[in-house]
Amino acid sequence: MAYIIKVTIENTHPPVWRRILIPDKISFGDLHGILQTVFGWEEEHMHDFTFPSGSVEIVQAEEKPYGEGALEDSVAVDDFLPHSRWIRYTYDFGDDWSHKIVLEKTDPDYKERYAKVLKAKGDNFNEDSGGVYCAGDDDRNPFSMEKVNAALEAHKISEKKSDRHGEDLSRLLQLGEALKDNSRSGKRELEQMLGTLCEDLLKEQMMQIFFEDRLDNFFCTEADGSRSVRAQAADALTGYVRNRVRDSKKNAERFCVNIHEPAVTVREMLVELSGRELSDYCSFLSLECEECTKEQCIDAVLRTYREEPEIFLYAFTEQEFAALQKLLEIPRGRSYEADMLLLLKGITLGIMDVHPNKELDGNVVKLSFAADAGTLLRGIPEEEIRKRYGEISAFDDKIGSLLLTYSVLDAGALKAQYERVFRQEMDERTFRRLVYWHLRFQADIQIYHEEDGMDYLALPQVDIGLVLGQRENYGVSVPYRRFRKKELLSDSHSYQDVYPAWKEFEQYLCDDFELDDEELAFWSVKEYGLVQNGVSVVEVLEDLEDGFELSSIVDRTTYWEIITGICLNTPIPALMGYSRLEYSAMTDRQPWELGLYDFPDSDRQPYQKEDGLFGMEPQQQYGLYCIASKEHNSASDVRAVQEMIQKAPCELPDLTYMLAITHLKNNEIDKAERVLRRLYRGTKDESIADALEMFSEVKQEVFGGYRMENLWEDEEPVGEVVPFRRDRAKIGRNDPCPCGSGRKFKKCCMGKGIYD
Repeated sequence: MAYIIKVTIENTHPPVWRRILIPDKISFGDLHGILQTVFGWEEEHMHDFTFPSGSVEIVQAEEKPYGEGALEDSVAVDDFLPHSRWIRYTYDFGDDWSHKIVLEKTDPDYKERYAKVLKAKGDNFNEDSGGVYCAGDDDRNPFSMEKVNAALEAHKISEKKSDRHGEDLSRLLQLGEALKDNSRSGKRELEQMLGTLCEDLLKEQMMQIFFEDRLDNFFCTEADGSRSVRAQAADALTGYVRNRVRDSKKNAERFCVNIHEPAVTVREMLVELSGRELSDYCSFLSLECEECTKEQCIDAVLRTYREEPEIFLYAFTEQEFAALQKLLEIPRGRSYEADMLLLLKGITLGIMDVHPNKELDGNVVKLSFAADAGTLLRGIPEEEIRKRYGEISAFDDKIGSLLLTYSVLDAGALKAQYERVFRQEMDERTFRRLVYWHLRFQADIQIYHEEDGMDYLALPQVDIGLVLGQRENYGVSVPYRRFRKKELLSDSHSYQDVYPAWKEFEQYLCDDFELDDEELAFWSVKEYGLVQNGVSVVEVLEDLEDGFELSSIVDRTTYWEIITGICLNTPIPALMGYSRLEYSAMTDRQPWELGLYDFPDSDRQPYQKEDGLFGMEPQQQYGLYCIASKEHNSASDVRAVQEMIQKAPCELPDLTYMLAITHLKNNEIDKAERVLRRLYRGTKDESIADALEMFSEVKQEVFGGYRMENLWEDEEPVGEVVPFRRDRAKIGRNDPCPCGSGRKFKKCCMGKGIYD
């Protein structure tokens, strides 16, 4: 058997592509060699393979994937090609030659073990010619199908299959494609695939990300790369659990521990922390140890443990502390199930040692409490435990609301906003312990220390360094925005409820791609995280295009407008909690000067002709958005869009479509239709054909004396208002359209007043 693929060098005009027959059971390394021969490349640069989800990368043997990925010689094309909408092969990361690979069909009768070019268009590009946007006619080599096929025939390829990791990656990508299948059978397949993956790849990956992030939060790495003895013990435990999950598919979070006799004291365990870690402990506990020696820091921490044992309640959750006390009561030599994070915290605080016990079952680890740990942990009265956890829970809710709303706050501002919003003063020592000590152990919060001594707290998805760099670049000097208590975000008061632009965004995703609640939540949270990092409309749209098909003119312009609205109106941490629109109104900085339409790749030449609306200057794009976001347009708006078309670097179909919509919203239906007809003749875009079909049908309908030209005029009721009564069955948005077009109602006549 063989696959027939079409490989196109992206962004080439006229297009350069090859239709290639490749044998089955070849590796991605073999496919790389085929593409090098077919396109005349010379193997002088690095390359990789990526997929629409953007979460999986296949790289050459000398490299390591940034995220989840594999080496090209260890995975077979057969496990990926039939399940992917496309595969991108990128060669030379400087010139960025992107080859889009699409499977067209299979050939079950092909028996040869070499590839063959069936059809081709365009000559080859020279090596190091600068990329698609720089290479000229002189940077081409004539393409000879005969010579290429002769070279391919001389290279016989042996059969390959993926290793286990490659099969896991294939299943992960199939899961991503299955997410787009909204049928019942697709949902059942999803549940089965997700259950299997959670037992294997996903659990391993989630465990690695979660626990290693926590280790970075608990411990520090010295300048020479060394780790303290305590940190090494925690590293060894997470490494053991990772191997256990990989080899036996066991649960990563809970496993058995065998209780052994105490060997050392808490002091001896604290000695195994580094000087920097102990200094942090003293700082977070508000102990006066700025110039103390390591021994003095140990004395101060141990004295706090003994005099204020409730400090352990700040580090453990209520359930973890109850489990910890139960572990203390287990007789020596007995085994008991324990939580992974509980053990990591115990190692960090210097109250227990945990390591694999090779003499026992491979699924059991050895646990030894410090000799005096029981004395410390049993010294807290039950009433004090309940009271403290009540206070901690209330504090977590309030701090969580502030961080959800601001995303990034320096420690001083966090305390000031906490006291202002909740009208509750808190002494510096207690606040510092709750923020630094408690959040360090219990919350998934970043604590970032600047060189100037300023400390910042941020949500996990926020790149604090990027945010602070943006503040410096934009010259932000305003104080933090003062949100009222009822404006704060929370689990029950989300950003979708507060910011209308996000509600519109989610509605379009549901209507266009029929996402379920879980899928919608995933994409909404993902894009919100990007916007909070202050990225531009370009980057958000590119991220969406990796997951959804936004190739039509109508889709591109619609989502360009929606995402521009999101990036303009969402408060971002780089602007101290103000949105770009609010910050622009307060200062002399215009919205497009605040990274609204910047390209994410700083080395890329901005505003290329092939970038659609992004080919226009940022100021023009913002002006176009202001026109497009109006409910009604005027003749001056039409003239403004026409001037943009005249000044455009080339003919931009997306901009022409925006002109048609502006005509339409100015009650110039005939002009809008003429513009769309010209646009369709030039592009053959199906979304424009759908718009023209709608125009043709609706123009023939009369609504109570009003024709299409009157749809944007306010209607005044005349005479008695008769209550509406439905005289026929309601048509569902996903039902077949009654007009007989064969398309869904929502994609055809819905909203035109014909059947609804």
